[in-house]
Amino acid sequence: MVRIRYVGGRPNAKEVWNRIRYIFSKENDFTCEVPGELEQWLAQHAVGQYQVVQEITKEVIREVEKIVERPMNLKCDICGFTAKTGHGLTIHSYRHTKGRK
Repeated sequence: MVRIRYVGGRPNAKEVWNRIRYIFSKENDFTCEVPGELEQWLAQHAVGQYQVVQEITKEVIREVEKIVERPMNLKCDICGFTAKTGHGLTIHSYRHTKGRK
């Protein structure tokens, strides 16, 4: 995405690209975030009416993962199987009830 500014003589400008309408007016200070393809098209077909303000880059924020100790009491009473989660132990216990029937 690129932020461009309308510097033409009209009071506002509207551009449609891929069925999306981009409106440059006093409300948004005549600037708008547009795809790079639209910026290139405007540079060829609307010479002098638009100028690039800045290129927008997405910042990747990495969150610190917290290490949580898993409880060690997730063992099957019948066979001693150790599950990683409570849900895993529940699924494992169905094997024993299935075998009893």
